[in-house]
Amino acid sequence: LDLAMIEAGRMDLDLKDVDLSHVIEESIDMVVSKAEDTQIAVRADIKGKLGVIRADERRIRQVLFNLISNSLRFTESGGEIVVSSQRVGDMVTLSVRDNGRGLAASFVSGDQRGAGLGLALVKHFIDLHGGTVGMKPVDGGGLEVTCWLPVKVTKVVQNQEMLLTESLPA
Repeated sequence: LDLAMIEAGRMDLDLKDVDLSHVIEESIDMVVSKAEDTQIAVRADIKGKLGVIRADERRIRQVLFNLISNSLRFTESGGEIVVSSQRVGDMVTLSVRDNGRGLAASFVSGDQRGAGLGLALVKHFIDLHGGTVGMKPVDGGGLEVTCWLPVKVTKVVQNQEMLLTESLPA
């Protein structure tokens, strides 16, 4: 439903001040019981102070949930997932890295366990915030997905048209 709303140009963001460190910790806590069942370690690696960002907290939680869930799906028992973040100027990075089966496993067509829809939603939600998403294989196996988000959303672009402009005090 979310993807259909995005593609129809009907997805609006509910922008608020968001404590990203808190959202990361809560997102990890949400999946820890599933991770414990599979004996996969999930931990945060937050570098420095992230501060508050202007974002749609619900959508950022969905991004984290989708990325962590995908990593859980493709990481074997005894593996590790690291959710990291840092502030770089007027951007924050948000990464989920695992030591699972890697990129090829995530995109097997027709695989019911595939990560395609979850990653499509991640990309759309980050795009709506004016950010970008990148993926790269991890040395030794695994995948790292990194999202770059502006600290202050200055515009949200959807279907090539500006739908919302918000300026924040410095």
